[in-house]
Amino acid sequence: MTGHLRRELEWLQNLNLSPELEFMNVRARFRAGCRWLLAVPLALVTAGVGAEDCASAGQPLLIVPVELSDQSVAARPAIGELQRRRGALPASHRNQFADAADLPVAELLDAQGRVLHTQPFQFKRQLTVPPAEGGHVHTAPVDLARPSAVLVMPAMPEAHDVRVRLPRNQLAASSAAGQAMRALPAIPLSEAQCSQTPPRPAPAAAGSFNVLLLASGFDASNLSQFQSKADEVKSLMLATEPYKSLASRIKITPVSNTQSMGCANNCAGIERLMCCDDTKVIAAATASGQPFDEIVVLHNLTSYAGSGGRDLGTFQTNSYNSYTTAYIGTSTGPMVLHEFGHSFGNLCDEYTYGSEGYAYNECANCKATCSDFENLALRCSTSCDARPNFSRPEDSVMLTLGILTYNGPSIERSLKPRLQYFIGSTTATLSSLSVSGDASVASGATLQLTARASYSDGSVSTVNANWSVSGPATISSSGLLTAGSVTADTVATVTATFTQDGVSRTTTFTVTIKAGGTAATFPVLTDGAGVSGAITAQTLTAAINVPSTDMGKAGQLYVAAIVGGQLFLLDPSRGWVAFAAGQALPVFASVTLGQHSLPIVGTPSNLTPYKGLDIYVGYGVGSSPTEADNSLFAAKTFAKVYTVQ
Repeated sequence: MTGHLRRELEWLQNLNLSPELEFMNVRARFRAGCRWLLAVPLALVTAGVGAEDCASAGQPLLIVPVELSDQSVAARPAIGELQRRRGALPASHRNQFADAADLPVAELLDAQGRVLHTQPFQFKRQLTVPPAEGGHVHTAPVDLARPSAVLVMPAMPEAHDVRVRLPRNQLAASSAAGQAMRALPAIPLSEAQCSQTPPRPAPAAAGSFNVLLLASGFDASNLSQFQSKADEVKSLMLATEPYKSLASRIKITPVSNTQSMGCANNCAGIERLMCCDDTKVIAAATASGQPFDEIVVLHNLTSYAGSGGRDLGTFQTNSYNSYTTAYIGTSTGPMVLHEFGHSFGNLCDEYTYGSEGYAYNECANCKATCSDFENLALRCSTSCDARPNFSRPEDSVMLTLGILTYNGPSIERSLKPRLQYFIGSTTATLSSLSVSGDASVASGATLQLTARASYSDGSVSTVNANWSVSGPATISSSGLLTAGSVTADTVATVTATFTQDGVSRTTTFTVTIKAGGTAATFPVLTDGAGVSGAITAQTLTAAINVPSTDMGKAGQLYVAAIVGGQLFLLDPSRGWVAFAAGQALPVFASVTLGQHSLPIVGTPSNLTPYKGLDIYVGYGVGSSPTEADNSLFAAKTFAKVYTVQ
């Protein structure tokens, strides 16, 4: 992906446009030939490739295993067997990645070789060995003969090939990967083909850090043991700094997985070293339907064993690949703290090893001199990792499982900055609140208002404010204002209040309700009109009331949704269709304009996987799609009518 296109993607994700402007900008940029990240709405998310996949929630995904031929600088990448599933993208996909110039990059390509999606990543290069028990000699991390990564990418309908690019612009054998992709089973059409109803994927909260605790080697008869141990691990982590201070923004979720992930001890001939099948671990994580930034595997093994993966590089990519593993026993919790320090924090061991000849890798808690720790270390001792002459800070869990704390340099120079990458600054406070939206609205029409909070660090975020209005209008909890009937232009005053961390800010916004307006009106469905049934068996119908100025004219009706920057339109004969550059908008119906009822979801359907999806309707004047298309955007005769809930 070019730097220009990446900036365009970031622009769309961060601009927080009003629904109307977002709709117009997406459409205009597609006409300019841009490609955007894709998540598939409604009927486009057609069922999975088997009962196990159908049981998984969320969007179509592509699981891409990649490995290097060796550890050398001349190593070549290779793409393994691709898998198509449904599930949740890792939560880290919501973040802005570091400049990919010095990172490996995976790319999804269309049939013309154009880049559809770019994903920087790092290869897992080491497995760390748990501390030795009973006075035995500690063991150095094991370098992986073939560094590897398992990437989770959106399964875009246009995708034709996968390519891996190293920092030196070397390419993996993309043609073989493309053949494998084209051989993947198509995702079938109906959720009815699934043996059970998919659970709803839980979206990652903005400013959160998400950890999955994955069960391994358990079945229905002993999952209670996993749950008990998972609760123990969760409690210990959230009682340990820096996680304790940020507990409200850290989500640790146990997942009762019963599928084999190939986990076993005695890896590389080291009895206490555990390893798993990376592809199976990542597939189980995505299938959970839960967001994740990091993974901890708890394996049903009573022998003392575990591991932590290290990628030895930037954490601003696919850090979930360097996951933690641990056995089930008395030291499970402390082992997780220790190995999570390796896999998430890239920390070193604070003890030294035998004579394995292991090379030192840069870390926050093992430095050449005590002065390297500045004023963060309470005290300083000699010998750590592979450097007997290097210095380490005060004793911590990285030295022995008998100490359940990290030291100052580990927290301030590694763990906390890495957490802040996911949750944002921990020191920013709420400064002010603003409201954006059109300054006027026609009598009887609707207007979406948006609240944005500004913070002390200069950041701005769209927030869920508490809304109220005085004047001839009502306003919903989501900021959708419905203008009342007026005989003369009348001002309504909207008040928005937002509270965070004990700080409240309030602002007002005035809207002029215009009498005798000619704009189309779109009944609001969020209060139940046009919605029938629970979300698990729901129908949706929208109404368009065309003003008298357009009554009786030839026109086209449209139903649309925007997801992840991609525009989709509903064509009754083809289902949801991704908008393509240079094409007219797919039409819902060609009509003589008047009063219309649009059956968006005509038969009761389970819309749970699509909770939060915004639906738009509109019309354009003209007997041809192109003419009506231009009319729609020139006159702005469209609006958001429903958010699936």
